[in-house]
Amino acid sequence: PSKMGEQLAEIEASFGGLGGKTPTELAEAMETMKKAPGTLNGTGLFQTVIAMKVREVYEKLTGSKA
Repeated sequence: PSKMGEQLAEIEASFGGLGGKTPTELAEAMETMKKAPGTLNGTGLFQTVIAMKVREVYEKLTGSKA
């Protein structure tokens, strides 16, 4: 794994209750978008975590999977 992947795995392991569809969804999403603006300065991580939580709330409110 890349240095970024190792760091993301460590961050993901320390977070609880992300509501990911897989245990490594956060790291996978960040690796996929590693060239996107904000990925290396923390804003991309924040946006990804928020997106996962918004999806979780949506699924709870609608009873459907996003």
